[in-house]
Amino acid sequence: IMNYAFYDHDMDLIAVHYPMDAQRIKKEDYPFTEELAGKIVQDFERLSPGCLELLVHCTMGARRSPAVAIALNEIFVLGNDSDKLKGQYSAYNKYVYRLLKEAGSLTTS
Repeated sequence: IMNYAFYDHDMDLIAVHYPMDAQRIKKEDYPFTEELAGKIVQDFERLSPGCLELLVHCTMGARRSPAVAIALNEIFVLGNDSDKLKGQYSAYNKYVYRLLKEAGSLTTS
């Protein structure tokens, strides 16, 4: 069992809906970073052999956990249901998803 804690801040949405806030917010205010995304991907790559199930959970289960699950699904080719998951969890956190996908392209290539 791995545990990662980070806030659900989507800088893409903040920039679109709150452009003045996006200008004043510092990156360190958002603890989900490229480094954390890389750690999640590396840890999963290291620990996933023999893993039969993946459970990703967050407080609300609507934005962070779907983003992590969808990204790991795509990075490690865990199944063919990413499009279905993206439709089912359309509010998934695009910021978290994007950083994980970028980390996956660096880690698994």
